[in-house]
Amino acid sequence: MPGHDWWIGFKNRWRLTLKKPELLESSRARQANDPFIVMDFYNKLEIIINDLKIKDKPQCIYNCDESGFNHDPLCSKVVTGKGDPSSRVTGGSGREYTTVLACISASGEKMGPMILHKGKRLWTSMFCEDAFPGTSYFVSENGWMTELVFTSWFRKIFVPNVKEFPALLIYDGHLSHISVELIECAVSSNVTILKLPPHTSHLLQPLDVSIFKSVKTRWDTLLTEWTRLNIGSKISKSDFAQLLGKAWESITPDNVRNGFMKTGIYDPNLSGSSTCVNRNAIDCKHFDPEKYERYLTSVKSQEKSDTLPLPNNDLLTPASSSNNDTVAKIPEPSTPPPVKETPSKTFERLVLAKLSASGRSSAAKQARKRIDVAEVITQDEYLKALKERKGKENIKPVEDSRKKKHALKQLKTKNAKQKKQEIPNISSSEDADQEITSGESSDYEPPTLDQPCDLSKMDVYSVGSYVLVQFKGGKRNQSKY
Repeated sequence: MPGHDWWIGFKNRWRLTLKKPELLESSRARQANDPFIVMDFYNKLEIIINDLKIKDKPQCIYNCDESGFNHDPLCSKVVTGKGDPSSRVTGGSGREYTTVLACISASGEKMGPMILHKGKRLWTSMFCEDAFPGTSYFVSENGWMTELVFTSWFRKIFVPNVKEFPALLIYDGHLSHISVELIECAVSSNVTILKLPPHTSHLLQPLDVSIFKSVKTRWDTLLTEWTRLNIGSKISKSDFAQLLGKAWESITPDNVRNGFMKTGIYDPNLSGSSTCVNRNAIDCKHFDPEKYERYLTSVKSQEKSDTLPLPNNDLLTPASSSNNDTVAKIPEPSTPPPVKETPSKTFERLVLAKLSASGRSSAAKQARKRIDVAEVITQDEYLKALKERKGKENIKPVEDSRKKKHALKQLKTKNAKQKKQEIPNISSSEDADQEITSGESSDYEPPTLDQPCDLSKMDVYSVGSYVLVQFKGGKRNQSKY
């Protein structure tokens, strides 16, 4: 049985380490490990850059995305004695977040963040003079991004801050990012919008790859300092903008450029070549081995292999790269120590094979009816299809609302008529007796004023200076005296 010493030696020989795995949704695992989807995005991106002639203009390529910033620090620690309890007083529930929209360009520039508060109207208390230059403020009913807010930001903030046109904007396909008004505004402003493939933003979106994590780390540090100076207080909207500006200042142009390089959207090192898109940025270890093998087969079968260059194949051993069958393996050390062929060597090979196969979840084998890919939403075909779909969605609610209003009106009229018939006219005692005796049940007749009353068959209530008598006969035999 291998012991601890074997594990230390095995880890050092094969350059392995222990890591805490990040949570990855099954939908992201299915989409991101498919090389056909990722390479299709790169193909469309390269076509757009060549058509717009912005290969050497990184200031024309943008990426935007929103994220939630918490109101209470998450990673704060205190020094205390062993076994002693510790607590931290907060001003809120610890589950409050504020939506922030960020936008960066491949040249390393960053726009001022957009802060989206929960509310119905803007107040002067939300603004801050010490915020990051160009910070904008919006409100929505629940504090989440909506079509109206995103379209307003695009028209009033993004377009005026673009330095050169034509421009390319890349973002995910959230429902709030797609609307007819937005696309028409983008077309009129000479802005092309490329929608990322679903569930691939953790690999293909620069903000998610290299920006948001650094910003939130700095934000948590600043928020911890603020809570120590304001114990038990809830952070105000103006203080939120001030702290966010300090966190946003910590992002350097190199951090922004690295985000575009890691995703392969724009690599300045390829400026001398025919393209600035680096397909090798996504290593083949992220792909499912079976899908990657099918992709290689499809590329080899094409007559023009230049249209789909092979991704980085450094993880393939020399023996496997010469054959048609290619299997991804963990890279061997550059100078492996001389180890004799022993049973432990075979065991290590089995462990390495198991490690190379891990991470490709069985969820990737689940059948899907449709696989979404990247789309250029500013094309005429997409806009036409979106208008038709929106038109069909808008017709049904209008018709349903009209029918509901008409039915509700009829119901109110019917209820009013029934109530009018049920309410007795008590202007005189004769009319009251007539209304009572005309009820549906005729097995009981209420007593007249000159004969004794059977108190067991009536309920008497005293209300102020009035006496209410309710007879227990039919359904509508009530009277007041």
